[in-house]
Amino acid sequence: MSLHDKAILIDATLRQWNARKADKAVSGEVNAQKGAAADASKVIKRLISKEMTDPISQNITALRQFYYLRTLPWLNGGFRILPSNQLMTFREGWKELEGQTQKKIDELILNYDTAMKRAEFDLGKLFNPSDYPSADELRGKFEITLDIMPVPFTKDFRADASDAEIKELKARIQETETKAMQRCADEPWLRMEKLVDELSQALSHPSNSTEGRIFKSKIDNLEKLINLIPQINAFQDPNLTDVSESARALLMDADVLRGNDAARRSTKTTADDILRKMSGFMGQPPATV
Repeated sequence: MSLHDKAILIDATLRQWNARKADKAVSGEVNAQKGAAADASKVIKRLISKEMTDPISQNITALRQFYYLRTLPWLNGGFRILPSNQLMTFREGWKELEGQTQKKIDELILNYDTAMKRAEFDLGKLFNPSDYPSADELRGKFEITLDIMPVPFTKDFRADASDAEIKELKARIQETETKAMQRCADEPWLRMEKLVDELSQALSHPSNSTEGRIFKSKIDNLEKLINLIPQINAFQDPNLTDVSESARALLMDADVLRGNDAARRSTKTTADDILRKMSGFMGQPPATV
């Protein structure tokens, strides 16, 4: 069984209006007044209040994080890998976040005229009506799309070339696919290694030092990844499952790890044991059968 049978390719496009505009005239005035070079500084105007735009940006960020956390790298950018058995779960989560984001975009467009009037007051002489798109143009500055396609199947490759050339091309395609599969298999391990190693490094320092501080977010991020592993374990690697479950022993209360030296030593020992165990599995070719 190849990756073609286990996963699909997915690509998210997320685009938004940044509601900012450089004012060349004012920038020139400021630089001249300060005796600076003409391009020494730039005045950037906020065209709409943060109260109107920040909720959209936050939702776009949430969509982007949702996408990257649940998918794996494929080649160099663009499409990413999603295990086929996670497609419906992914689409449900995506649609929920997309709906929330579209609602905020609709609210901005509905209140756009009012927002522009407030901007005219806030910006004073910096206000310029030509900086603003029309309501129809504004909607076009936002894009939330999700493209899905199957993983290419090397055996289906066709080309107008000689048998020898086709054989060579297929070999190169197979090599590329093998590298992509390896990246796909390595990604969950690398994510786990990063978080466990960060915790181990912090626990190696005194609890009252800057380097030794344990934030709740560090524990939360590790727990989120552990819970996510079944969704991104594209090759159903049992070693990855076992190691991620053993990492649950690291999910200590952050307050305890900040103030209990015995707990810090014990947790660091566990983290280091997990890292050593991981080193024996990382980089292994993924199982495709």
